[in-house]
Amino acid sequence: GVGSHRVFEKDMMRVIDLLLLSALSGAAFAHGGGSEATIEPADSKVHVIEYEQFWRFVDRHPLVLMEFYAPWCGHCQELAPKYREAAAQLAAADLPKPVVLAKYDDSTESQRRLRGGAEDVFNYKGYPALILFENGKHRHYTGGREVKDIVMYMSAVAKGLDPHDEEAKMKPGLYKEKEGYDPSTLLELDPDNFETTIMVSKNVSCVSGTLIPDA
Repeated sequence: GVGSHRVFEKDMMRVIDLLLLSALSGAAFAHGGGSEATIEPADSKVHVIEYEQFWRFVDRHPLVLMEFYAPWCGHCQELAPKYREAAAQLAAADLPKPVVLAKYDDSTESQRRLRGGAEDVFNYKGYPALILFENGKHRHYTGGREVKDIVMYMSAVAKGLDPHDEEAKMKPGLYKEKEGYDPSTLLELDPDNFETTIMVSKNVSCVSGTLIPDA
């Protein structure tokens, strides 16, 4: 019908947009490892997913980070080894909810049957697109793309914590932006004051690496 034809046209335009955007981004990494960089070795902890198994896979695992990629995409080639290392670290981590990293080649006609980039599916406009699946629901991954960023973000989600709050706690001096911060009661150590503060003062309490003078 007319409605189906319009949906098909819309999906085709989105595919063309993805191809153009990824081709342009790939040019920036022309000297990378090439498409072979996205091929997972036999011992990789990254699951490579095909169209026929996609929904069964995400339904079977309570927490999945899925990368939608194209082998010729330069950004995808750059992310591949970092994603692989993050998968290995998360697979070895002792977390309350197991974290699985997977990838889906969105570049072939057969794989595009999923319509992953469509607005009514996962709504992404470029590669690589990272979508988080948790207990039957999905949302966009909003963390960084270095190994430590992926591991920290997914570990926080597995623990039921807000990954952005956890990231903020790891930034030195961020507490200074909080309402009620008083520099007279909350000391920040540096090489110049460490010895006199720790070794000389008898009225100091240390909490989570932050020194709080006793009243």
